[in-house]
Amino acid sequence: MKVIALVVSVVSSASAWPVTPADVAKLGKELTAAGAEKDGSKDGQIPAFGGESKPAGSWTFGKSREDFWKYKDEKPLYVIDASNVDKYADKLTPGQIEMIKQVKGYTMPVYPSHRECGIPQNVADNTKEGALKSS
Repeated sequence: MKVIALVVSVVSSASAWPVTPADVAKLGKELTAAGAEKDGSKDGQIPAFGGESKPAGSWTFGKSREDFWKYKDEKPLYVIDASNVDKYADKLTPGQIEMIKQVKGYTMPVYPSHRECGIPQNVADNTKEGALKSS
């Protein structure tokens, strides 16, 4: 069993996507500091990266962030339930579909998508350094 685990480990690490210095140079430019694409999808369903996310107002550590979230008053675009789940089946996993169909009253509100995230500068720096070392 240990031999199989070792073989799987070696094969999977050998087939990992190589990171080039050109890829690393894109971090913080066309890629986010964590390596995600900044551009949104062509069909507009996934928005472009919006930058760092910070709680609004006078939030401080120890307070609930949800009370200071800038999207807290947003309303769902639509709600998926047992009556309309088939309409959205191509966007859901089989498990989600079954949950909606089998659990009475279960709903799935769908909100607009926002792509925001902030990471500390040392994490961004270490991401870049780690990517360079892995290539």
